[in-house]
Amino acid sequence: MTGKMALVQGVVGICVFGLLAGCASVSYKSSTVDGKTSWTKTEVKDGKTVITGDAESVKKEKAKQQAQADRIARIKKAEKRKPNEPISVALFRPVIAENLKKSLHQDKLFEILRKAFEKDPVIKLVDQKKVDEAQKQADRKRGFKKKRPQVSADISVFTNVQAKQVAGISKKSGKVASMAAIVFKGTVVSHWLAEEKKVEKTGNIFRNVEITNKYAAKAVKVIKTKITIPNAAFKKSEGNQKKRAIMDWLKGLGGK
Repeated sequence: MTGKMALVQGVVGICVFGLLAGCASVSYKSSTVDGKTSWTKTEVKDGKTVITGDAESVKKEKAKQQAQADRIARIKKAEKRKPNEPISVALFRPVIAENLKKSLHQDKLFEILRKAFEKDPVIKLVDQKKVDEAQKQADRKRGFKKKRPQVSADISVFTNVQAKQVAGISKKSGKVASMAAIVFKGTVVSHWLAEEKKVEKTGNIFRNVEITNKYAAKAVKVIKTKITIPNAAFKKSEGNQKKRAIMDWLKGLGGK
């Protein structure tokens, strides 16, 4: 492709209670190539999708959305992963709350977390350099809607670590007492379907290694039992189809 290209995207959710019959989700895309600007507006209201804009951009956007819809339909029809088939996981470094940074070392905590995930023979962690680079790219992006880091994997796992005071019964006194607790809050995101599951584990802050391992075990169980992942044969087929699409796109550029 020749010339400079700029892309602007925005998403606006609109819901005026009592004035509108339903809620509308509106997204805008604008691109400029060689000084020529094209745009599309996609609006979803009451389950119906309407795309407007210049003719060429609307055609491309409809084709893109149809391709995505077709992919989702294929995934839903595909045979599910067999129990012994590997699951590729992009494990992002945990975000630690400010009030914990002095008592918890992020690199040490992450080392424990990675080892806990690696204990399961089905879980195959993505090269950490690739995951860290994806996070850096996402952090550099600015805009109306900031997206999560994108990594080639079946699953991404995002973790936040916080501290809080919790009440309980003291084993020594038998009375109500407060305790400093560490809280792991994770989000397990599927790269196949629009699925994400929450994982949480709380425990004594002075037993953070044990709580880290328990959180990891809980997250792994969710990955293996609660997330839709197609089998290896389907993954290979989809990968080949993606490669063919890229080659066709490159051929199209060469012909211009």
